[in-house]
Amino acid sequence: MSWTDFVAEFNAKYFPQEALDRMEARFLELTKGELSVREYGREFKRLLVYAGRGMEDDQAQMRRFLRGLRPDLRVRCRVSQYATKAALV
Repeated sequence: MSWTDFVAEFNAKYFPQEALDRMEARFLELTKGELSVREYGREFKRLLVYAGRGMEDDQAQMRRFLRGLRPDLRVRCRVSQYATKAALV
């Protein structure tokens, strides 16, 4: 059995679809708010596994990360080009 098959079976058995949908919604609604950038980065990374399709590549993750930042931070970060999400954080 491959790791992907194991994860799929494990999730099907122990995580109902509505719980996975709820976690995906938490990821999509995640914003920095009162969190520090590091805390926001940790929460982003933790919820990323529930993001679903479209978040596989680094560029999509960086766009979503930027979207969750406060506008003043977002403007500062968009001035530069980042090779990886880690460099952005």
